[in-house]
Amino acid sequence: MLKKFVFLRDTIFLAGISGVDTELLLPSFQGSKLYVETSSLHEPSAVDLLRTWKSGDRYQQLESVQIFNRYFQWRPLVVDPIRLLEQVDLKRFDNSKESPKFHYWKIHYSTTSCHHWWKSDQFSSEFYMVRDTDGVVASISVTPYSFNFGVWKMTETELFDRMSNGTLEVQPPKKWSSIYKPL
Repeated sequence: MLKKFVFLRDTIFLAGISGVDTELLLPSFQGSKLYVETSSLHEPSAVDLLRTWKSGDRYQQLESVQIFNRYFQWRPLVVDPIRLLEQVDLKRFDNSKESPKFHYWKIHYSTTSCHHWWKSDQFSSEFYMVRDTDGVVASISVTPYSFNFGVWKMTETELFDRMSNGTLEVQPPKKWSSIYKPL
């Protein structure tokens, strides 16, 4: 079982295999950033990850989770995103304002060579949750082809204050050497 592998404790875990079993991977992951390209998401494990993070029982060090179905567009990663979101205690950002964009590092694969590097990416969502133990906020976006989770490292009050006064600066540095990091 995956629980025995030390790599699941790594700060960053990458998997680009279509057969990654998210049923085993998500409950076993102990790092801070998870990026997976796979063809299916085990929805009960994703719901458990969100509920467990919210309760503060586990995943305190978790910063971001990105799970994508990039190669199998004929098969959705998440069959019913709304059903998945309804199983978790979520809040919504004010619809009259633009939802904040959560920036994260994503692996980029070259199609012409075997080079890989890090690249800045982002997601935006009207949904967020607040961790029960410390009030920290995380954004959640679920579509048929992606599952995104990003921890803001600030409380709900701090996030709204920074959104209202325009100081919510979360974008990674713009220096070329910072955006493109070889693996």
